[in-house]
Amino acid sequence: MQNNAHLYLFKKHKLKTSLYNLNIKHDKKLTLKIIEQTSNKSMYWLIISSNPTLTLEMIEKFPNKPWIFGKGGISSNPSLTTEMLEKFPNAKWFFGKGGISSNPSINIKMLEKFPNAKWFFGKDGISSNPSLTTEMLEKFPNAEWCFEFGGISTNPAIKCKMIEMFPDKNWSFPDISLNHSLTTEMVKKFPNKEWYGEHLSCNPALTLEIMKKLPNQEWNFGDMYESISENPALTVEMLETFPNEDWDWYKISSNPSLTIEMIEKFPDEEWNWMEISGNPNISIEFINKYIDNLCIYSLLKNKLTYVNKQLKEILENKIKLFYYLNFIKILYDIRRNCISIIY
Repeated sequence: MQNNAHLYLFKKHKLKTSLYNLNIKHDKKLTLKIIEQTSNKSMYWLIISSNPTLTLEMIEKFPNKPWIFGKGGISSNPSLTTEMLEKFPNAKWFFGKGGISSNPSINIKMLEKFPNAKWFFGKDGISSNPSLTTEMLEKFPNAEWCFEFGGISTNPAIKCKMIEMFPDKNWSFPDISLNHSLTTEMVKKFPNKEWYGEHLSCNPALTLEIMKKLPNQEWNFGDMYESISENPALTVEMLETFPNEDWDWYKISSNPSLTIEMIEKFPDEEWNWMEISGNPNISIEFINKYIDNLCIYSLLKNKLTYVNKQLKEILENKIKLFYYLNFIKILYDIRRNCISIIY
């Protein structure tokens, strides 16, 4: 399908093009032949330069082509490598926000090789980059890092050590509470920070240990949207530890973490068997045990992800057993024939 923005630009600048050229950016099989046959029109090279399958070999093969090294081109391309920067140090690279600083291909070696480049360490730059590492913070402690919302606090690359390195910075613990990279270690090291119970309640990184470490939090067990009852991190131990809380058994019935143990530990709760019947994570054992409670209509519509996985494993084991038994039979036949020949 043609990109409307590309069509507009091609028409505006009266460039001769085709579907072939317009689709280069989206072509997962960018080749040396495509590059060689492409016209030197700058719009074409913006498309090629931003192709995620671009390699150093392609650039070296055609060094005199009008490559777009800057923002929107190779600097923003996830296929960017340290070797590309080293091979073409004088190219018009864009190190700032929206360029290499925001590129997930960034690494510590790039920062060390080009320490005087105009890196952007703040929000939407390296602080927000999922490739951020503790080593980067250690090497550049005085850079203008953004620790709050939109920066490292919401970055999936956050580590406990980062907080330990800069304990007095403006961390946003309500946002760290929602960050899926949250760890029990963070809560243990900083129990008195402004953790936010509602965010923790829906975070899939939640653990029983975190809940015990923060007993005074306003936990959302089930009476509101995005509660622990629907959190895939829910465990039977949580239910046992907090049996008198307002659990939503309807939500737990459809929770992917639902187990037979939960139902057997709390048999008198208001389980929703229609939801349970549609839960894709119920097992063969579960279905066999509670077939009289299950809703056949919901069960027929159920994708049965876990059951299919079980059946696949059973089938694979049967196939392995089949080949093993046949292999043993072949060995037996060979041995028998050898013995008959000798005698």
